[in-house]
Amino acid sequence: MKPAGGNLFCLLLLLMLLSVSHSTQPVALAAEDEVEIAYDDGHAESTWSKKEAGGFDAVRFSLPFRPAKLLAAKYYIEQKPAEFSFLFLGSDRNPAYERKVTPSETGWFTVDLSDAEIVVWEEFYVAMKWIVEEAPYLGADETGPDGRSFFVDGKWSTYKEAHLAADNEDQDGDLMIRVTVAPTYWLDVKDKQSKEPFYVGDIGSVTYVIQNTGTAVAENVELKVTSAPSSIQIVEVTPTRDLEPGSTGEWEVRLKANEPGEFEVGVSFYVNGEKLTFATDSGTVDEFKIPITATQKTFLQLYLAGGVIVLLIAVIAIVLTRRRRAAVARAAATAVTAPHAPPTVSPPSAGKFCINCGSSMPQTSQFCPRCGARQQ
Repeated sequence: MKPAGGNLFCLLLLLMLLSVSHSTQPVALAAEDEVEIAYDDGHAESTWSKKEAGGFDAVRFSLPFRPAKLLAAKYYIEQKPAEFSFLFLGSDRNPAYERKVTPSETGWFTVDLSDAEIVVWEEFYVAMKWIVEEAPYLGADETGPDGRSFFVDGKWSTYKEAHLAADNEDQDGDLMIRVTVAPTYWLDVKDKQSKEPFYVGDIGSVTYVIQNTGTAVAENVELKVTSAPSSIQIVEVTPTRDLEPGSTGEWEVRLKANEPGEFEVGVSFYVNGEKLTFATDSGTVDEFKIPITATQKTFLQLYLAGGVIVLLIAVIAIVLTRRRRAAVARAAATAVTAPHAPPTVSPPSAGKFCINCGSSMPQTSQFCPRCGARQQ
């Protein structure tokens, strides 16, 4: 694990808008400003130092919420105040940050780390690394030990193992090292109840509005459905995306109930694949529960819905019929009728007229068929 440097971000979850019906009360969750993590009781029954410089004594810490910024470390100096190094190690026990400090008196000595920008997502170690031989002396609480203290001189040894090697006593204890952490986000969640009923077969949505109030990009902000009964179908979830500093975005889950009943869906938030844990007044939470009450539509509702569908189909049919008739009328109006061919008039046959009565007769006749006169 390495100090996060400029990758510090703050997420403000402003509002959860529900379009599904349920009866839960609005919930407001506010992260604490600072939390001191301590495993000792404040009273030193023993004290430890190193005969040679270079070794270190460490305490393993677990976070009450994730991610968290390391603000300070405290050491109980029992005797001989002297220069030493604050040492931060990740969960893999590899050193990631070191700073030389010098206490001026015995008692609790605080190392301010607010400018180190150390952001942690999982367990970590804070140690006292010796620079001066046999100074300073670090106090140890041997009442109700937690098994989190280690001595490192080339290899890692538990407090009990080191005590057996030094004094041949089977005694466990807690080195008196404490840390102060703060969340890197502020959370305000409001559950807004929908006025519309949620019926079987309908698609409802849950919308989260998230604001990045930090100074760096929140990378790969993701909303995941972590638990859902088989009766609830997850239709769609907003894809993962970054959230710029000072900007606000919406993440939505769309779901459908396949049968009536009361159900619960769990969702969690992730940044860069790490699940976020939020501090609340009653503890910590890393999953939000969405209660859902799905009801079956009544026969009357189904009948009315069917009637609406039939009416809609009829309206569509009427509209299509009218459009078709109008199209046919327009086509008839613009049609062109082909002209009829003129009647064929046979040319008159060749003939002549009677020289006596003037009647028409064939050209070749010698006598008039009417008066009988001979034609010349």
